[in-house]
Amino acid sequence: MKIVDDETLKVHDFGYVDGYAFADTLLEGVLFQIVIENGEAVCLGPHTDFSPYMKQFTKEQIDAWSARALDIAVNEGDGLMDFEGQRYLIISR
Repeated sequence: MKIVDDETLKVHDFGYVDGYAFADTLLEGVLFQIVIENGEAVCLGPHTDFSPYMKQFTKEQIDAWSARALDIAVNEGDGLMDFEGQRYLIISR
């Protein structure tokens, strides 16, 4: 698996899924980081910039949202982007 730019197909080390995609305004703008490790996509959770806001939630909530962000990135083929909003894709080759 690789994370690539939707327009240029340039390979990237990571991408983000905006929490709005699965939690509406509760997590709007909170970016969940997706990386490829050992050929598999993995969600590292919310970017550290959002730590102060995320402290109000339980580990279980964050883990569930991280799983949903990963599902969106891998299975829905939409919603993965860079920090500025440029669309990325996960490809299997």
